[in-house]
Amino acid sequence: MLIRAQHVVDIVDRRIEVDDAAAARYGLDRSDVAAALLGRTLGVEIGQLFFVLLILALERAFRVLEIHWPRAIELFPGYAVGSLGAYWTIQRTLMLVGGLR
Repeated sequence: MLIRAQHVVDIVDRRIEVDDAAAARYGLDRSDVAAALLGRTLGVEIGQLFFVLLILALERAFRVLEIHWPRAIELFPGYAVGSLGAYWTIQRTLMLVGGLR
């Protein structure tokens, strides 16, 4: 399966080549593969939207209930995301230049 993505002003062009023999092995034809990919993509996007809505609802609930966290707890998520992002960037950069395998 070959997936090529081209981003032009938020438009994604994907060309997927399906080996008929490989798809037939699982009892699928080309239309089944396309439907499965579309269903998976839509499912992932809907799951992400629900997660964001959950976080926004929790933030609103904390504000309404006037829950105040210690400053260290308020800062923790930002530092955690930043640290993981830095780790991932360094790891991928080292893999790109061949320093880590």
